[in-house]
Amino acid sequence: MTRPPAVSAAPLTEANHNAVAYVRARAGREQAASLARIARELSAARVRADADELCAAVRRVGVVTVNFHPDRLLADGRCVAEAL
Repeated sequence: MTRPPAVSAAPLTEANHNAVAYVRARAGREQAASLARIARELSAARVRADADELCAAVRRVGVVTVNFHPDRLLADGRCVAEAL
């Protein structure tokens, strides 16, 4: 699978690095189960695809939920809500 390009932004704080490390570790642990669930859902929708095609399909039609603390300060002093 290919990864999306990194987005350049303000330097990450220690909390940001910790959050990224946590998400990467959890994603690694759950990858097989997640891909299996994606495959089941697409199969139910009568979509046949390999892993790369599955991910491309999810990118096209998937829903992403972003959880954040709008009042948390970034390294440059702005709050998250301002940066959005």
